Amino acid sequence: VWRTKRAAGVRWARVEAIPKIMNLIRQGEYFGAFSLAEKAERHIPNDPTINQLWPEMSLDYSVNTDPNGASVFYREYKDMDGPWRLLGRTPIEEVRFPPGFYAFKIVKEGYDTLEVGRLVNAFTKDVSFTLLEKESIPYEMVKVPNSSGRVPIVEFAPLTVVTLDSFLIDRFEVTNKEYKEFIDDGGYEKREYWENDFVKDGQRLSWEEAIKEFKDATGWPGPSSWTYGKYSKGQDDYPVCGVSWYEAGAYAKYVGKELPTIYHWARAAMPVDTSPSIIPQSNFGMEGLIGVGVMYGLGYHGTYDMAGNVREWCYNATDGLENQRYVLGGAWGDIDYMFTLLAFAPCFDRSVKNGIRCVKYAGVSDLESLETLQSPYHYEQRKTQDMRPVSDEEFELIRAGRFSYDPSIPFDAEIREYEDSSEYYRKERVTINAAYDGERMDILIFTPTDVNFARPYQAVIDFPGYSSLLSRSSEPIKPSELHIKNGRASIMPVYKGMYERGPLPYTPTSFNDDVLFRWVKDWLRTIDYLKTRSDIDVERLAFEGGSLGGFMGSYISGPKNPRFRACILWLGGIPLWENLDPEHDSANYLPRITIPVLMINGQYDPVFPLETSAKPMFELLGTPASDKYHIVVP
Repeated sequence: VWRTKRAAGVRWARVEAIPKIMNLIRQGEYFGAFSLAEKAERHIPNDPTINQLWPEMSLDYSVNTDPNGASVFYREYKDMDGPWRLLGRTPIEEVRFPPGFYAFKIVKEGYDTLEVGRLVNAFTKDVSFTLLEKESIPYEMVKVPNSSGRVPIVEFAPLTVVTLDSFLIDRFEVTNKEYKEFIDDGGYEKREYWENDFVKDGQRLSWEEAIKEFKDATGWPGPSSWTYGKYSKGQDDYPVCGVSWYEAGAYAKYVGKELPTIYHWARAAMPVDTSPSIIPQSNFGMEGLIGVGVMYGLGYHGTYDMAGNVREWCYNATDGLENQRYVLGGAWGDIDYMFTLLAFAPCFDRSVKNGIRCVKYAGVSDLESLETLQSPYHYEQRKTQDMRPVSDEEFELIRAGRFSYDPSIPFDAEIREYEDSSEYYRKERVTINAAYDGERMDILIFTPTDVNFARPYQAVIDFPGYSSLLSRSSEPIKPSELHIKNGRASIMPVYKGMYERGPLPYTPTSFNDDVLFRWVKDWLRTIDYLKTRSDIDVERLAFEGGSLGGFMGSYISGPKNPRFRACILWLGGIPLWENLDPEHDSANYLPRITIPVLMINGQYDPVFPLETSAKPMFELLGTPASDKYHIVVP
């Protein structure tokens, strides 16, 4: 019996486990591959194939705590209901571990238990944690150590380095219950809590005038989301919402804290670095608010909910007039990439999405530096009225140097998935050779099942939004219902750096690399493949892009033969970053687009503002006025 079981285990490890391990490695699922390899190794110890695979799914790390002698537990970040696994007791030297984003729990007698999210990879092979003696700081706050580094928000230049002293930040967003204590203690009646000058539409208001603005839905003092001076029953631990910047500041003063600067908020949240893991664990849903800490959006330093739920007021103004202040993190109902971007609102704005998180600058040694960090931050934007396209001769040089590739590269197409369970469409996942670097790329092809639609189908090639750079799986993608039900195929290439082909090893908005041109080559390569199929009419293709894809629509004129007959651009615009070189500047491509274009933009889009980004994009289009349409929605 023992021999039979052993033989079965060996057979399972070699026949089933090893192929699955290889497939998981290809998908970037290193934790799954590592766990399966550990299980397989028990049946086939020192197996040469597994030994060869270890470096592809794991690295050797050192883990230390200050002080050492702590027990370190971990679990995969996306499996927050899973059990904690013991990694060891510090100091831990040369422990084999799969790269990825994890939740860590550090336990040592006499010290506060530390729970944090942490990225481990080839650049972080020495992992360290600092423990605090019990009750050395309030439980409701966490400590962010002093540091110097770039500001992890997209709009900051990659080389912007800021040095911060250590500080404390609220573990959770301020709750209704906590804010009610402020009101009940006369917070709206005591002038001493309201330190800042009141500025509305460029006019200064007295405290007596301003305080009248801060009423709930029934005219009582309090957040706009409350009624009769109370919040909804059962929502003690929901984040307070519907507060202006002034109310947020007054509350912070009441509890002996301050509103964070954008630099301190970003350092605590680490949005660009952590967003692919944190966003799926955060409340960006359309249903509304939830209690603080209900979702496991655990941050780099132990905070919760810095992504989504409510956006959080920061101290800095956007300019010297101080009419507007930054409010960061995004909220329920927002597009999830707002976690990584700067956003702002008028200081008197009392949206039900506005909330509060406070800081204490307990470790600040240089008050002058802090005042500098609290000063208005206005990132330079290019002036769209000065945009001038390059000459046709210069543009042809750009075309020849950036958009050409070897069309003789074989496709080696492989249908990796076929599904026809939907009532309206069938799905294929085809893998082909990309146009560069020997890479493989997936193409998702959705075609109508309705037999009344004749082949070959008109097709729409899609370019997704910024969220695709943060997600690691294209499996949830669905086709456009509008296109499918009107008899068109919906085509989604998996572009460089997106979904299974991510993450990008650089900041997408810097454009200091050739990622933009690889994206164009990805859709051109997709079209070349579609030519080999009888079910797609490549003479009737349209391009559709949303957000990042709306911006990328500018470059359909880059290749010599653009290949599209129409274009739909959602929430796109001209990038306002300074110093774009001619090869990347969309102003050189837009006038050379002549096909029909439909643009749809939001009136208050913070990423591609209507007046300074979206409208100039529309005006620069070379499409005849009768064939281009611009719709603006509230």
